Amino acid sequence: MDEQLQQKIEMYRMLEAKVSGLMKQKEMVVNKMLEVKTTVSSLDEMEKSNGEILFPLGGEAWSTAKVFDKGSVVVEVGAGVALEKTFPEAKEILNKRVNELEKAMEEINKEYNESSEILNRLGPEIEKELSKG
Repeated sequence: MDEQLQQKIEMYRMLEAKVSGLMKQKEMVVNKMLEVKTTVSSLDEMEKSNGEILFPLGGEAWSTAKVFDKGSVVVEVGAGVALEKTFPEAKEILNKRVNELEKAMEEINKEYNESSEILNRLGPEIEKELSKG
């Protein structure tokens, strides 16, 4: 096997690993976006509620609770720091987070498409050279 073919095979394997990693990143970003959007929706419901809300216990179980302070909520603002914010402030922070996640998704998709394009080109080249062999 010549050196050029070995380099192509090595590049192909590296790109396969990269694409696999990008798929995992994509899944994590999608899950985080869903979580943040659900939180924004929950804040909207809390604002409108009569003081009683449903909250998740986990394992697909819910319970009702009374909200005593409908004016504020504690929200993570970054670096593991959580601060008390008004509902509009919290929603603004969370919506900015969704925008950041959407930008990250665009970058991941761009890298994924570029890498996939190279893989789609390299695969047939490698097969052709191996069949000559």
